[in-house]
Amino acid sequence: MLAWYLSLGTPVVNAVTWPSAAFCGAPEGCWITRIQLNLRNALVGLRSVVHPRIAPLAPGSWPTIALKTRPPETPNRVSIYGAPALGQWKRGQSLVLGFPLLSLRLSIGVLEKLDVGLGFDSFYGAMNEPRIHAKYELGGSELFRVAVSVEGGAAFFNQRASRESRGPRWITGRRNYNVSPGVILSFQGSAPRAARLYLEARYLLAIDTEPFATDPLNGVPSSVVVGHNVTTRFGAELPLSERTSFIFGAGLDVHGRAPDSRVMPNVVLGLVTGL
Repeated sequence: MLAWYLSLGTPVVNAVTWPSAAFCGAPEGCWITRIQLNLRNALVGLRSVVHPRIAPLAPGSWPTIALKTRPPETPNRVSIYGAPALGQWKRGQSLVLGFPLLSLRLSIGVLEKLDVGLGFDSFYGAMNEPRIHAKYELGGSELFRVAVSVEGGAAFFNQRASRESRGPRWITGRRNYNVSPGVILSFQGSAPRAARLYLEARYLLAIDTEPFATDPLNGVPSSVVVGHNVTTRFGAELPLSERTSFIFGAGLDVHGRAPDSRVMPNVVLGLVTGL
């Protein structure tokens, strides 16, 4: 009956015989009559919703919707651990936490392909080493980049070498003065937010100015002893925006001096950002 009412538009209350008179003698005051009237009013309201009288839109009066396209993303070119240079007078910095070192880097591009800067490495307080570094981008293709880098610093230890046993010297292979040249190879896809993969290999020359004799039969050591080490690291800078990236990496440090650990893993996690 409701479907018939909605399709034909005839009030349903006129098409049925209401039984109010059979239940009470005065239909206008009976409670059944009031329910019937409320039902009729509700059906009339429903009909006005289902069949609204809306005039058709005239040709050419359809509403227009303006669509805004998202602007293209700017590629992330800020790299501290990868091969790409920052560019002249552009700045970048990084802060990484890892094992065995906490590391801070501040860099600026003095030439289009040459970056220089300051750094600070710490064995979480047991060893602290201010450093200077430079990186020169040799070139490459759109996807691959190659660079050479050199770092150097002076390390300060909380304990004398003669009193230390498997401390920061044994773990890192570093001594009072350290020089580390290396080669960096990186790869980044063409997408603006593509990850920048990097592979780094370094030679670490550790200069020890406070050597001590571990065996009395070996005599007095020379005043300066050098150590030869090789460090490797691979990882990725994952762009979060045009100037900021999340970085993670891992690798191995191979130490040449007998008092040091032979092989030590290294892990880094941190952020790289530019100004």
